[in-house]
Amino acid sequence: GINAEYGGDCTLKVWDLRAENSVQTIQAHQNEILTCDWNKYLPHILMSGSVDKSINIWDIRKPNMPVSTLRGHNFAVRRLKADPHNQHVIASVSYDMSVVLWDLSLPENIAGRYEHHTEFVVGVDFNLFNPGQIATCSWDESLAVWHLGEDPLGNRT
Repeated sequence: GINAEYGGDCTLKVWDLRAENSVQTIQAHQNEILTCDWNKYLPHILMSGSVDKSINIWDIRKPNMPVSTLRGHNFAVRRLKADPHNQHVIASVSYDMSVVLWDLSLPENIAGRYEHHTEFVVGVDFNLFNPGQIATCSWDESLAVWHLGEDPLGNRT
């Protein structure tokens, strides 16, 4: 199996779990990387989010430059997740208190922006068993679970 790790040295390291050392190092951002995730449909696509407020999408077969760079947050990208039901969709959260839904099949890439939290948003995930359902959590001690296209404020606890 293949795994990836990230950290303060601004690199992504790709590991073959059968090997003793990392098999690939990608100079991914100019600032610390806080998150990464694999595309569930395209196993060679790795995404990273950074303190530099950007998300880079990498093809690990050609790691010299990102396939795409997404900009839509005003502060560090704290977490990102690839949608397990749609190869084009990514969700990201940030210290700017926002959740951004990205659709890489759209010309503008941003499919939605949600600002339902009142503090840093630190977690996001898609429901593996219920397509279109997403959850976010924040330092405001709230958890929001909703379906894409709905108002997340109606589902906060």
